[in-house]
Amino acid sequence: MWIIAPTARPEPQTNKQGSMMTEPPPPDRPADAPDPPGIEVNDAFFLALRKIAKELEHARTELMQVHGMLRCLADVLKYADDDDSVMHSDVAIVAARLLNDVVTNLELTKSQIPTNKEMARSVMGESDKYVEV
Repeated sequence: MWIIAPTARPEPQTNKQGSMMTEPPPPDRPADAPDPPGIEVNDAFFLALRKIAKELEHARTELMQVHGMLRCLADVLKYADDDDSVMHSDVAIVAARLLNDVVTNLELTKSQIPTNKEMARSVMGESDKYVEV
């Protein structure tokens, strides 16, 4: 879970012509407003989350391929003529199980990453109650 401190209210900014670009939100914002007060999900933050999710998916794919190779290696070693091949097969099976655990944790982590801005706002809004300002 992401813990992010609420953003301060922005000061009004003006463009080159001197007109207001953004207005600070009113202090008496209604409770049914779409954004919780002080929570802003900017595009750069959301794109960074999407990039992290993509990288996690890539790592998961690679680890699943290694998991498959270890399982094949374990099957080959199980029936090899070497005296130690059964032990090596067991080691490959344990390594494959450990990789499977890591892949499961990656899937859980990826599932907690917000996929749209509304989910990001709700996650950030829930985490604000744990942040001391």
